Amino acid sequence: GYVRVRVMPVVQLAEPVPGQVAGNEQPALPGAPVAVEVQNPDLSWTTVGSGTVDADGNFSIPVAVPAGATFQVVVTPVTGYAPGATAPQVATG
Repeated sequence: GYVRVRVMPVVQLAEPVPGQVAGNEQPALPGAPVAVEVQNPDLSWTTVGSGTVDADGNFSIPVAVPAGATFQVVVTPVTGYAPGATAPQVATG
């Protein structure tokens, strides 16, 4: 029989810039949805901003994550790949 293994993209954040979350995912999956999620007190996640990956694998989402909040970025490819995410980060403001 066959075993199907879904590979996830690698998601990396750029240097922090006030008012936006930007980064890159590889391999480049143009049009893949990107979500910025903030962790709630019950440890669940809430999406606070969204966008898509460009042709080069880059994304830039206009969102202000409050200082001290824990957040992550999740890229959810439409087909062929499992979702990829950054490790949880603590926003610096």
